[in-house]
Amino acid sequence: QGKLAEAITAYEQALALDPDDVLLYIPLARLLTLEGRTVEAVRHAQQATGMAPENARAWAVLGMAYDWKGNVPEAIDACKRAIELDPTYAEGYAYLAEAYADAVRWAEATETAQTALQLDGHSVDAHRNYGYVLERQANYWEAVEAYERALEIHPNLAYIHIAAGRNYIALGDFDAAVDSFQRAIEINPDDAEAYSGLGRAYYDIGEYEQA
Repeated sequence: QGKLAEAITAYEQALALDPDDVLLYIPLARLLTLEGRTVEAVRHAQQATGMAPENARAWAVLGMAYDWKGNVPEAIDACKRAIELDPTYAEGYAYLAEAYADAVRWAEATETAQTALQLDGHSVDAHRNYGYVLERQANYWEAVEAYERALEIHPNLAYIHIAAGRNYIALGDFDAAVDSFQRAIEINPDDAEAYSGLGRAYYDIGEYEQA
């Protein structure tokens, strides 16, 4: 349903009941990352890799958490470890592509993101991260297409609507940007970035009062 904060609380309660279940740490670390709680995300992902050092999903989510925290070299290393353990795990490539983009390694980012999509065309993270790679290279039109494909798979993720809205603004399609940010706010009424983006979009179309 896109209620990430509530999902985090539920996983934390589950962990309190069963702290030895590594499969709880992995989705929790991902959700904490998406909510910007990267210090906690890294800690939980590190616990997961410590408990299950051969688990590709644990290393992949550690890579994602590192990247969003700003530890890009560590993110790349962790994602590469995930791929070594499971060369067919699409999200491992998706998170690696995002880290490569943040390292300004464009060719590797694009190739790795495309590999993620080839492995799993129904992965939200694969489409979202391909969009991110394209956006970082100012390819806003194709980035929007990637974000919209991610939203076709999972329409209730506010952070992807926000990403789409940013790119619509860059393309000058302010009506579409307004729709994207409004949808993000419907999903998560407490998302400051969504309100900021909506204000920017209203300003760009001359709706200063609403902005």
